[in-house]
Amino acid sequence: MNRIYLLFFLVFPAASCVNSTNETTKEQPSSASKLQLWNPPAAGVVVDECKEAIPEDKLNNAFFKVIVIATEISDIGHFDLKLEYGANKNETTIDLPKLNRGTILKPVLKKGEKKYECILGFDEGDGVFRELYLVSVDNKNIKLKQTRYYYGVK
Repeated sequence: MNRIYLLFFLVFPAASCVNSTNETTKEQPSSASKLQLWNPPAAGVVVDECKEAIPEDKLNNAFFKVIVIATEISDIGHFDLKLEYGANKNETTIDLPKLNRGTILKPVLKKGEKKYECILGFDEGDGVFRELYLVSVDNKNIKLKQTRYYYGVK
């Protein structure tokens, strides 16, 4: 029994030394290196816009608009949001989730499935759209509804 333990303790450390000296260790590319890094523009600059004409109000040349605007603190995910349906105009602020330390999320707008609907989401830099809010119109009133939640650091 003592010979088996002795043999194990002599062979195992020798085998681990051979692997560490003969093989070159290659660093695996991190998932962060695959991300397209995005830096927000200066405060007041439009980041993205969704715009649709309202044919029922041709006289006033009215539009349904959702506009995302950069702020002084957009680097931490804080953006201004302008919502418009004809003469009905609203402004609010949104905060994007804090998922990855050091990664600035880019707000992205996509046309919704229905008329006068826009989906506000974000891109981490991997090209994947992640839905966050739905902007829609109901009886000529603009609605902003959070549709998804993202928690914590990945």
